[in-house]
Amino acid sequence: MKTVKRVYRWARISYKKEGLKGVLKYVYELFCFRIYPSLYMAYLRHRTGEDVILKDVLGYKMFIDLKNDSLGYHLIRYGIWEPGTTRMLFDFLHEGMSVIDIGANIGYFTLIEARAVGERGKVYAIEPDPRNLKLLRKNVEINNLHNVEVFNCAISDKTGTEKFYLARCSNWNTLIPSSDAFDVIDVIEVEAYSLDDFVEKNRIEKVDAIRMDIEGGEGKVIDGGISTLKKAKILIMETHPELVVELGYSMEWIIDKLKSLGFELMREIDGVCAFVRK
Repeated sequence: MKTVKRVYRWARISYKKEGLKGVLKYVYELFCFRIYPSLYMAYLRHRTGEDVILKDVLGYKMFIDLKNDSLGYHLIRYGIWEPGTTRMLFDFLHEGMSVIDIGANIGYFTLIEARAVGERGKVYAIEPDPRNLKLLRKNVEINNLHNVEVFNCAISDKTGTEKFYLARCSNWNTLIPSSDAFDVIDVIEVEAYSLDDFVEKNRIEKVDAIRMDIEGGEGKVIDGGISTLKKAKILIMETHPELVVELGYSMEWIIDKLKSLGFELMREIDGVCAFVRK
C-alpha cells in the first residue's frame, strides 16, 4: 500500500508539471528503471539460488548483491556504473595519490581508485552500511588490494553517533530522516566522525583527493572537513540540491564554501562535479 501511495503521489506531481506527457514519462521511467530491474534481479536470484554472485567488472572480480536492483543491476547487465564518474576518476587521479572515499558502498569506485593511484598510493574507503561493508571487504580482499584500508563509520559534521537510514537499494542510504524518496527499510545508529577528526584519528598525513556520494550529506562533510579540504587538491562529489536542504544546507552554500577554499569546478556530468583546488 505504501508503494502504491508513493507511485500515485509522484504521478500526480508529474501531471501537475507536464500534464499527461509527464505521467507517461514517469510510467516509462518507472518500468525501465524500477520494475524491470527488480524483476530481472528476482529472476537471477531464483535461477542461481544465491543472493550474491561473483562477476568480472572492469578487470576486477566483484561480489554483487542480487537484491540491489540499482547498482547491482547495472553492474551485472552493463559491467559499469555511472560512466561519467568512472571516467572522472581515471582522468583526475594519478599514481601515488592518497584518496578518501566517502560512501564506498561495495567498492566499485574504490577498486577504480586503487588502480588509478597504484601501489604507491592509498585509498581510505569509508562505509557505514553493514550490508555494503561485508561485500566491500570481500571485494578488496579478492583483488589483493593492499593499498586500500576499509573503515566502518559515517562522515558527518561532528563526531559521535548518527542515525543512518538504510534504503532498499543500498546505494540510496542516507543521513536524512526517513523519506519516500529512498525506500527506507531500517534505521540504525552508526559511529560518525567529522572529516577532520577522521583524518586526525587515523593519522592520515596526506590527502590528495576526496570522492563522496552520500545522498544529501555533502554539506555536513564539508562543514566538518575544512582543514582536510585545505590539503586536498581534488574533490569529486555527487550533488543532491533537493536533499542538502533537508539537513540545513544549500548548493549555493556548498559552492561558496568550496570557492572560499580555492576550489574551482572543472567538470560536471549528470550531477557529479569534479572540483580542483588551484
